[in-house]
This record gives sequence, structure tokens and C-alpha cells, in this order.
Amino acid sequence: MNCWSVKMPIPTYEEFMLPLLNTVKDSKEYGYKELLEILSRQFKLTEKEKEELLPSGTSTILYDRINWANKYLKNACLIESTKRGVFKITKRGLDVLKSKPAKIDKSFLKQYPEFIEYLQRTGTRSSNNNKIEDSFTNQTPESLIDSSFKEYMTNLETELLNEIKSLNDSFFEKLALDMVLSMGYGDEKHSYVTQKSGDGGVDGKILEDPFGFKGQIYIQAKKHEKTVPGGEVRDFVGSLGDKVNKGIFITSSSFSKKTYEYIETITSKNIVLIDGKKLVEFMIDYNFGVVPVKNYELKKVNLAMYKNPEV
Repeated sequence: MNCWSVKMPIPTYEEFMLPLLNTVKDSKEYGYKELLEILSRQFKLTEKEKEELLPSGTSTILYDRINWANKYLKNACLIESTKRGVFKITKRGLDVLKSKPAKIDKSFLKQYPEFIEYLQRTGTRSSNNNKIEDSFTNQTPESLIDSSFKEYMTNLETELLNEIKSLNDSFFEKLALDMVLSMGYGDEKHSYVTQKSGDGGVDGKILEDPFGFKGQIYIQAKKHEKTVPGGEVRDFVGSLGDKVNKGIFITSSSFSKKTYEYIETITSKNIVLIDGKKLVEFMIDYNFGVVPVKNYELKKVNLAMYKNPEV
């Protein structure tokens, strides 16, 4: 067989972008399973091609490529998530289809500031005037690995935070307490979520050690779409009373600059604020709510070993 004639049958993630957008142009909601079937038929993929796995063996090539096409379209605001694993086209996406583009790829998406911001956030930029470059332009293999890893982690953080925001309040409070425990603070025997009535604004309590020598840590966990009101943080600080001097306030959203400044003025207590971004970073760092998929270890030649000894 002439190896130069071999053609990869499964489209690239960029080749999936326009067909994906055309598939959802009816403004209905679509899930991944439905989309995989539609696009597989459209590209006449065989069962073997549909089941072909990535080298890591963690998912199929088809799912991986459609998933990344979805991510890029979402970050350009051409489609939007309506709930977990479900999305639909946006007004911008419909406008794009009306213009009848020949193709949609990363270069096409760079006309949108949201997509540029996404690429900058994931580190896909050059040092000259922050100009966004294609993945394989002027990059060494090591820098490609670094930038790809950063982009992967940014997407993981976004997905994880979206999952957290979909939880009900009780589940979020339990998750916040369990995460603190996973970081090595307290233990399950001496930690609990407080009852809804009479908790004084406290959602969880843990002992720093089994005997309680180091005292208690109070935890407040609040889901918010917008910035946490400063009054909620002040109420939490007040709930600690005189006997407790350590507290953690965890949210799925963010805190205002004034709230951080207020915490700085408190000298009698140690209060830690954990916003949504920090929350998912902690969860990933401590493997809480995520599972390791693949480990890569880069190596290089130990040149010192091969130096000829002096005669």
C-alpha cells in the first residue's frame, strides 16, 4: 500500500464545526449522544471508525473531536449550554449560518472578542502584541505540550464549575465540607453539615484535630450567580462568636473587592474566602470531584553521563 494515499476518515474538530452548527440550526436542544449519531451518519462513518479510541483509551476519537468543536463554538458564543451536556444555537450562531460561510475554523472564530479572550486565557498567544497564533506556528514540541495542557485545564475548570453551579444548595454545602476534609482538615467523625434551623449562618463545622485542641473551623457555602453580597460575609464573621476564630466562606461565584478589603481589617479571626475559580482549582489539585486520566513524563538525555572522563 502507498502510505501517502492513506486518508484519515474521521474529520478533524475544525471540520466538524460547520456541520455541527448546521445540525442545531433549528434552535432545538441537542445532547452529545444525539449529535454523535447525526454527524456520524452525515460523514458516513463506519462502526469501527465510531468506536476508534484515543491513544489514551479514555474516549473515542469521534467524541473527542466533536467535544472540542463544541467547546470552540461555545467560547465564540455561537452555541450555548442549557443544562449539563445539552446545548442549542445562539442568535450569533444563526447569523453566522445566514452569511453562508464556506467553513468555520479557529481563524474564523477569531473575529469574536469572546473567543480571543478564551485563547488568551488558555495561553494560546504570541509574545508580539498578544497576537493569537495557530497551534503549530513557531512553537517547540515542549511549548505545544505546555499550551495544550493549559487549554485542557482551563476547559476542565470551566466544566467543573458548571457542574457545581447545577447542584442544589444542600448538595453544594455537603460538597464544600467534603472538599475541605479532602485537603486534610479535620476528619469525618468530627465534621458535619449543620441543620437548616438555628445554624447562625454556618453550614458546616469541623474540628482541626480529633481532640479539638486546635478548635473548630466554621464553614459557610453559598451558591450565587452574581457577586456574594458583603452582608452575607459580615453575618458569617459575626456567627463565629468569641470561641471560634477560624472560618471559610465558599461560593460558586465571586467576592467583591470591598469584601476582600473588609476581611483584611479583621485581626482577631482568620477568615478565608474561596470563590468559584479557587474552588475548582482546589478540587483539581486535591483530586476531589475529578479523576486522573493520563500521566505523561517528559525526559531528556542526561548529557553529563556521556562526557568522556579526563585522561
